[in-house]
Amino acid sequence: MFARLKNNLYLWRFFRSRAVRKLPLKILWQFWRLMQREKVTKFNGQIMINYFLPPFPSSSFERYLKNLLHIYHKKEFLPKDLIISLTNRCPYHCGYCYNEYTKGVDLAWPEIKKVIDYFNHLGIFKIGLSGGEPLLRDDLEKIIKYIVDRGISVTLSTTGYGLDKKRAVSLKKSGLTSIQISLDHYQEETGDGKEQEQKSLPIAIEGLKASIEAGLYASASLTVTNQTAKDDFFNKYVDFVESLGVPEIRAFEIKPTGRIVAQAGTEKFLSQEQRKKIIAWQRTVNDDPTRKIRVFMHNYYEDKNFLGCQAGVNYFYIDADGNVRPCVFSALSLGNIKTEGLDKICLRFKKYFSYPRTTCLAFDSHQAIINNFNGELPLPREISETILENTPKTGLPNFYKKIMDNTFF
Repeated sequence: MFARLKNNLYLWRFFRSRAVRKLPLKILWQFWRLMQREKVTKFNGQIMINYFLPPFPSSSFERYLKNLLHIYHKKEFLPKDLIISLTNRCPYHCGYCYNEYTKGVDLAWPEIKKVIDYFNHLGIFKIGLSGGEPLLRDDLEKIIKYIVDRGISVTLSTTGYGLDKKRAVSLKKSGLTSIQISLDHYQEETGDGKEQEQKSLPIAIEGLKASIEAGLYASASLTVTNQTAKDDFFNKYVDFVESLGVPEIRAFEIKPTGRIVAQAGTEKFLSQEQRKKIIAWQRTVNDDPTRKIRVFMHNYYEDKNFLGCQAGVNYFYIDADGNVRPCVFSALSLGNIKTEGLDKICLRFKKYFSYPRTTCLAFDSHQAIINNFNGELPLPREISETILENTPKTGLPNFYKKIMDNTFF
């Protein structure tokens, strides 16, 4: 009862804040619906709601509210979340890696700075830094500080390779708040091949511990396959991660991208029943007052009843070779920052992405990508455009439909 009361008090503080109270009732109502399965936590004096939202209160959260109001008043979507792959270098060979078959090694600092400045001008509120393994960048702290100094929140996605207490403290000092570390199992000898080949589990665990000690908000990142979408696995995994003192599990289902494209099979993908199971898992954990940990399951928020698939509309991915893609799981490219300006590339995006989808773009375009795969990803722009022209459009997800139409409920 105390845990539920505390959760409601955090939500009360959120909804009672001056900035949030200024939102139209339609938006407030949709916020309330979305948060019914949340376990809201407090970290370093800020409220952490979920991965999609920046810490509250913060300058990045104010940017998020402006983004929402723009959608409400202008009926137009603006970029809000960007992921930049800083390098393709990585010590591991994960079976589900979305960067497999991508060229390039490291984006140069001037290119990264240009990207940050461009999206900062558009009012973006969150940037994720990934790879490859971003910790291999010597200038990582410099990049983080540059982003944070512009009022944008940063999330670092890593395997934990090389993340000791000293590096974690350095990242914290640069302004990093949130870090997510790949942890796909609770047993060293089991997994997708990464643990067997590289013994990465102890490294990931040490990285999580170092992050927590340094004062970072640490999440364990789990990729769910049809081999792990089981109650027995979920229960043991939650127990294990919670025992480490980690406050959050961020979970994805395996997607048809990267190395999976070359395999051209569907045996690892989840069934509809398994998708329902992992959404129920989030609800079970987040509703359990005896657990301190919470689960953020992308399937829940990307469902058609909530935010849907926001690839190419609100979310963008720039890989280590400079290709601009709709999201990290999409093997399609609509341009490259090394040969074109972002203005021109973003205009191209508007042609194919005017609003969020009710279904996942990666799955919807999967077969066409397999048919055109020739050993390199992402696919060239011309082929990508042809695929997008032939990918059926969908309706608008309910969260946005409700705040953009003329009815309240």
